[in-house]
Amino acid sequence: MWFKNIENLATKSTTRKMEWLLWIDIETTGLDIKSSSILQVACILTDMNALIRYELPEYTLYCSEDALHKMNEWCTTTHTHSGLLDKCRKSTITIKDVENKIILLLNEHVALTHKVYIAGNSVHFDKSFIKRDMSSLYARLHHRNMDVSSLNLYQKARGGKLPNVKTFKHTALSDINESIDEYIYYLKYNQ
Repeated sequence: MWFKNIENLATKSTTRKMEWLLWIDIETTGLDIKSSSILQVACILTDMNALIRYELPEYTLYCSEDALHKMNEWCTTTHTHSGLLDKCRKSTITIKDVENKIILLLNEHVALTHKVYIAGNSVHFDKSFIKRDMSSLYARLHHRNMDVSSLNLYQKARGGKLPNVKTFKHTALSDINESIDEYIYYLKYNQ
């Protein structure tokens, strides 16, 4: 860990138990919300300091050959390289299955009165797919987001050092772990 004083963060964490970060990453067939399909979803629930952590497995969804053939070159190359396309062809998991698993995670660890902020890099993209395909989960999320890409822009603007956490595996779970590592890196600047 990058923290010099993790006990300090742990103390702060206990005072903010009413707020949670639901780290989500969604891999898709493209960027267009109207025509793209979800291929993979992963999520990790943490407290605001990312010290308490509950993780679900990475879920790969079935996707039709027709939808896969409509992908652009970047998506085709990236998702073929990661093995995601082969997993999609073999999967029997639906988006409703994934939504139910995430809601069960929230119900187990987060009271209905607690705030749940969606978190990740460029998380507005993921939230738009959640709104379209997982309306029950969307209804559970707070309107505010913890967008790590905004923290990155802020750090650049102030001339601060940027973390080197990217592995470019482009799987949902690896992207979430990179986002959490980056978030933790930025937290250390507020110590």
